Amino acid sequence: MVIVIELGTKWAWPVYVVVAMLSMLFAADKEAVVLYILFLGYYPILKAHLERLSKIVSWALKLLVFNLAVIAGYYIAIFLLGIPRESFYAFGSTTPFLLLAAGNAVFVVYDTALSGLVMEYYKRFHRLAQRWLNQK
Repeated sequence: MVIVIELGTKWAWPVYVVVAMLSMLFAADKEAVVLYILFLGYYPILKAHLERLSKIVSWALKLLVFNLAVIAGYYIAIFLLGIPRESFYAFGSTTPFLLLAAGNAVFVVYDTALSGLVMEYYKRFHRLAQRWLNQK
């Protein structure tokens, strides 16, 4: 998020791509890499764009992106990472749907917290970062 704030989305996208590639090569936990690539890495960049829209459209698109990422993660976990499909049905056939619903609630908290962190960053560190970045 700091890259988006200080340097803009033109720099944030290449940083996301490089970190995704490096994490695929060097990270031991491939599930964490999938989470980063499918959602956590690009979401702060996308959030900056989506919040320029109306609040209703913004939230609808945010939730759509989150749900698509979770569903893609489910299929990647099964077909690429080899996690048994049965492990997602440990508490019955409705488990994936209940987890998705709970995930949506957690996502709303995450998005709200991320907005709060951005505001706090602006208050405490933005001027300092601007002075540091503008030094030659």
